[in-house]
Amino acid sequence: MGINAGPPAYQGWMDLVEALALLPAAQREQVRVLLAGRPPSAASLTRIDALGLRGQVHFAGLLDDVRPMIAAIDAGFVLSWDVETISFACREMMAMGKPVLVSDYAGLPENIRDGVDGWVTPVRDVAAVAAAIQMLLEQRAALPAMGEAARAHALEEFGIERFVDCTEAVYRELLAAN
Repeated sequence: MGINAGPPAYQGWMDLVEALALLPAAQREQVRVLLAGRPPSAASLTRIDALGLRGQVHFAGLLDDVRPMIAAIDAGFVLSWDVETISFACREMMAMGKPVLVSDYAGLPENIRDGVDGWVTPVRDVAAVAAAIQMLLEQRAALPAMGEAARAHALEEFGIERFVDCTEAVYRELLAAN
């Protein structure tokens, strides 16, 4: 699982790490977390060590091109609990064919169709995130199809064509009102 934005604390990446620690060892060992962006704080690294997960949480650093990183993951996550609105990171991962686990914060759930091209979990609910990871592991064979659905959804709802069409429609509406 990975995230390609930041990752500032409010994006909930430590909630994912904490959730991973709740899983039985056999499940926990199947998951790797990949994060692109600024290095974590010393406190975050200390907590990851305390949970015994240093070998499973990898920091890619600041990347000029996130596409190889996204290509390397099976699923993305954006578990924000502050600041976030819609998340371009979520939409980028979807556009590259990755299903995404999101929190129910702000506009994040509007990005995905729960169970079709991603999953929605309650904000800051570590137990719910752990359950979502377990479900993801159980449905691992379905991830490629969910990724295809995520890509199709991203192109249809968030692609440049739709953006241009909607923008032009607003202008036409404003012109017609005058």
